[in-house]
Amino acid sequence: MRFKELTFLFAFIGIAIHSFSQSDSSYSFYLDEIADSEKGHSDVANFQESQLTSTYDISYYRLNLTVRPDSQYISGSVTSYFIPEMDISQIVFELNSLLTVDSILHKNDTLPFRHKNNIITITRNFISKKTDSITIFYHGAPPEGATFQTETHHNTPILWTLSEPYGAIDWWPCKQSLTDKADSSDVFVTAPSENKVAGNGILWSLDTIGSFTTTHWKNSYPIVPYLIAIAVTPYAEISFTTPLSKGPLFVQNYIYAEDSAAFRSSLFVTDTLLRYYDSLIGEYPFMREKYGHAQFGRGGGMEHQTMSFMTHFGFGLTAHELAHQWFGNKITCGSWSDIWLNEGFATYFAGLPLETMYNGVHWNAWKENFLERATINKTESVFVSDTSSVNRIFDPNLSYAKGGYILHMLRKQIGDTAFFRGVRSYLKDPDLAYKTALTQDFFSHIETAADSNLSLFKNQWIYGVGYPSFNTEWEQINEEISLQVRQTTSNTQTPIFNIRVPVLLLGETDSVWISIPFYSNEVSVQYTVNFLVTRVLIDPELDIISKGNFSIQKSSFTDLTVYPNPASNTLYIIPQGDFKTVNAYSIFAIDGRLVSQTEGLRLSNTFHIDVQNLAQGAYHIQLVSGSNKRTERFIISR
Repeated sequence: MRFKELTFLFAFIGIAIHSFSQSDSSYSFYLDEIADSEKGHSDVANFQESQLTSTYDISYYRLNLTVRPDSQYISGSVTSYFIPEMDISQIVFELNSLLTVDSILHKNDTLPFRHKNNIITITRNFISKKTDSITIFYHGAPPEGATFQTETHHNTPILWTLSEPYGAIDWWPCKQSLTDKADSSDVFVTAPSENKVAGNGILWSLDTIGSFTTTHWKNSYPIVPYLIAIAVTPYAEISFTTPLSKGPLFVQNYIYAEDSAAFRSSLFVTDTLLRYYDSLIGEYPFMREKYGHAQFGRGGGMEHQTMSFMTHFGFGLTAHELAHQWFGNKITCGSWSDIWLNEGFATYFAGLPLETMYNGVHWNAWKENFLERATINKTESVFVSDTSSVNRIFDPNLSYAKGGYILHMLRKQIGDTAFFRGVRSYLKDPDLAYKTALTQDFFSHIETAADSNLSLFKNQWIYGVGYPSFNTEWEQINEEISLQVRQTTSNTQTPIFNIRVPVLLLGETDSVWISIPFYSNEVSVQYTVNFLVTRVLIDPELDIISKGNFSIQKSSFTDLTVYPNPASNTLYIIPQGDFKTVNAYSIFAIDGRLVSQTEGLRLSNTFHIDVQNLAQGAYHIQLVSGSNKRTERFIISR
């Protein structure tokens, strides 16, 4: 289905019944909340995957845990199935050293081990290419923080986990790896029976013995350790079924009992969004299981596989975490340096529905807000060079806002058809689906779809820093308009961005779009137009990452001089020739707002106007001499 055809899809869905509970203009502001939530707060702040874990591949995890939502304590066992890459005499798993390993079993044998510096080293001979397993029994108090959190809501205890990026080992022993997903997992959680346990996959069974109930969640898809999660409290359940392209999908929501009535209606926007993504980018990735939400106490949300943990159900947050099921869960970034493949995609695809939903009234606000965020950082690239810093990995302005806006810009540069064809191809690639990807993997699919080499785009926007600004000086003689367009950049490390810049030529009743390619910092172009151009707008629809753009018309007057242009704090006027005396002047913002006006003047010599209180941007000054009027454009630039 083509992107533009989705307008008709929404008419079919009937989205008008859904309220827009959180406008996407506010979504930009709680982007910080989302980023802070998704990064977690692992006790292991500078985690480096042990090279010793590279000797085997994980195939399966079985967690068997006992917890209470009012206690910062966990006990239980984790069984790991694995395949050695070679004959080995020891195997390594990772677990925070604050927790105690009680014993390790292998085929009913108790194995010797050492637990130090978050590494469990187990001594045993394992045969190359032969599936084997070990069970680690452990207990203790995980470090307090977002990885394993106990708190209360309305005096009711809740326990929840959030392991991204390095926090899985804070509460269970595993191979904490991005690139080695387990093929499947089972999680058994025993907790006091008044609680419900949220988890990944399908709710397989509930077994009650005395005052405790064991909840079994079965996941049959590949999963990375940071996406395995539990939440435990006396939830109310609100569930429904959404019809999708491959059949009905069960949507299972666990909500605080006191909030269930308030959130009931907003939960159903998930139905609309599931249909939207299913039609636009491909079938929901976990059709054999479910999608759902579990309310938790941390701001923002977290995209745990098949069940996102949510603070609230505003549109932007709901869309962001749902989009992660494709971008982050089905295909996971293969290194934390490439986190934009998770967060940039989720950010853009959370905003994208607004282009057609709600009659598009929120789309421009979304672009304005996220473009502002995307141009905050001038010194670092979207690609993360320092993965020891969790704050840098989850920088809301780079990994989220700029990463997402790069996708919008890429779409506009190559066109809707090529962009969405490339995204769908990327998601369906059998070498990437339910595995991991790096930046080049995505670009190889986009380049094929666009039939174009995008190496320069990738190098400048993913690996490069900063952004461009554009200004144009133009004049029209009869039907020919000439434009001299200049590009400056916010950081000299990237002296030029090679990009096509959309420009709108406006007349009183007519308009025409032109596209100016940049291969140098200054470009001169001429076009023939059959109307009088009154304004030239650079990228008025905000389809490229840029800031501080402006245009001015070359002066055709010989009897008046306005300088300097651009100005900083003072603008000088020289009346001359037939325009001998200035009796009044008015200054207008580029959108027509009157910002300053002075009348009753008789100025025949050079005079100046204090413009230091004007914000940066383009303005018009209209000067009056008797019955004559002259209007000049000028720029404030500091």
